[in-house]
Amino acid sequence: MSPSVVLSLLLGSLYGLLCHAFVGRHWRQLPVYWLVGLLGFFAGYAAAVFGGIELARLGTVPLIEATLGSVLALGLAARFGRRGAGTGARGAR
Repeated sequence: MSPSVVLSLLLGSLYGLLCHAFVGRHWRQLPVYWLVGLLGFFAGYAAAVFGGIELARLGTVPLIEATLGSVLALGLAARFGRRGAGTGARGAR
């Protein structure tokens, strides 16, 4: 595997796991935050490469844009995760 892919996997995973550590409520949410962190990082990476905007790079990885993609995706996941937490047997009282 190339170093840029390894770095992207590490950073996307780190962002997802940190988000779960701060806003996650159940251990079952961990894979969701991890996957959303990775997908958001790679979406930001792709947007930066195709858009031609790369502010800070580490090797071939556009750090700022990829981090923003991950943060935006994780913010949406946290928002929708909280929204659905009240539904179910306890929320139907």
